[in-house]
Amino acid sequence: MSENKNTLRRGASWTLGVFLVITGLLDWIYLSGPAIEMVGKWAPLVWVITVGLMAISCYIFLEMAIMHKDKAGGMATYVIEAFKNRSSVPGLLAMWGYVTSWGLAVAAIATFAGYFVQFFIPDFNIVIGALVIVIGCFFMNLLSVDIANKVQSLIIPGIIASIAVILGAWVTQPVLTPDFSQVQLYVSGDNTIVTFLGACLLISWSAYAMEAVLTLIAEYKDPVADAKKSVYGAAAIFMVMTVGICASLTYLLPLDIVLNDPFTPLLPLAEATFGTAYAYGLGILFIIGLILGVNCCFIASSRVLYEASSLGYLPRIFSNLNKNQSPIGALAFILLINVALILGVGEAPVFMVVAGTIGYLVTVILANFSIYFMRKDFPDAEREFRVPDFLIPVSIGIGIINIIFLVVGSTSYTIGNIAVGVGVLLSVFPLYWYRTKVEDRKSVAGSSSFAVAAAELEVERLEK
Repeated sequence: MSENKNTLRRGASWTLGVFLVITGLLDWIYLSGPAIEMVGKWAPLVWVITVGLMAISCYIFLEMAIMHKDKAGGMATYVIEAFKNRSSVPGLLAMWGYVTSWGLAVAAIATFAGYFVQFFIPDFNIVIGALVIVIGCFFMNLLSVDIANKVQSLIIPGIIASIAVILGAWVTQPVLTPDFSQVQLYVSGDNTIVTFLGACLLISWSAYAMEAVLTLIAEYKDPVADAKKSVYGAAAIFMVMTVGICASLTYLLPLDIVLNDPFTPLLPLAEATFGTAYAYGLGILFIIGLILGVNCCFIASSRVLYEASSLGYLPRIFSNLNKNQSPIGALAFILLINVALILGVGEAPVFMVVAGTIGYLVTVILANFSIYFMRKDFPDAEREFRVPDFLIPVSIGIGIINIIFLVVGSTSYTIGNIAVGVGVLLSVFPLYWYRTKVEDRKSVAGSSSFAVAAAELEVERLEK
């Protein structure tokens, strides 16, 4: 039997999922600096909380992911399926929040890469560099998922080198006792709880990316086994690496270095531990890792667009596949919005991160509640994997915690930043209107016209 050309190809192993999310290694570095700026010595705790919450969530999500193992889209798909008997709005917002978070991350990570290049070449043009990276990753994604699988494995040397820096630093460098009174958490007049929650909101953009391993379930060779392995592997790596990196930057590096250059602080630590040559080599590996991170975001966001279009939420063009069965329409859309974002915002990646996180947290929150509605509305649905019943209220509790992160934590940022995030999230409604009110009506009208014509031909045949 020939392969269906309108479905994603099952050519990925569970390792692609793990490689996909551990490209966030650079996120853990350039977001740990801003977290230390906000909450000082408590920054490692922020990672423990956010990674821990998503590790539990991903285990719970496995039930829904395996129930819909032939559908791409990750958390957005769970929300769409869980609420489909109630309303289309939750699924629509979840899908688009997912797209905007991963989609805007393409520009953010490419811009962060420019800062690492600028560490070595002070006159480097970050905007031009980011555009080159984004366009290059777009063309790479036009190839098959097998190519992406092989390319993502290039992150391994960066991971090994980073682990070496962390271990080497704890052996060779003195443990410092920085004066954290200069960071924002301790500034007179700041609400320490709000600031801490704001740090959790910022870090969640990277910590919660662990769930991206499940966006590939429709492309895993063995969807059940590979999904489980990818979740367990990613959770273990996330917890060890995020906390290890943040603790190293907090207690082994002078605080003024972190505050003056929060995006690239591991490079000075590498230089102090192993010398200048090692730091330069590590910087090159990090730049490669950031490029792979851009590729990761292209994969995740385009698959959500593809699935949403296939389900009738977004214009049909997003479900078009090229000859390699890559979602070319979705990929092209991600390319265009990120080129526009880079040209419009320029060298402000943290702004992009916070704006994208607004929609992302909406998606995560809805996914946290989805397991309850999936059990309630579809109790007899086939479940190859079922989580213990006590985890259903746990998932609801995690959803409430995430609401607090979103509502209270967002007040740590500017009104303009929040407004952009909300505006981008709500921009899905015109696209939804176009699909449901224009494209679908044309399709219905075309079908009706065809039926009428067929009936007339049948009448003429009978009369003859």
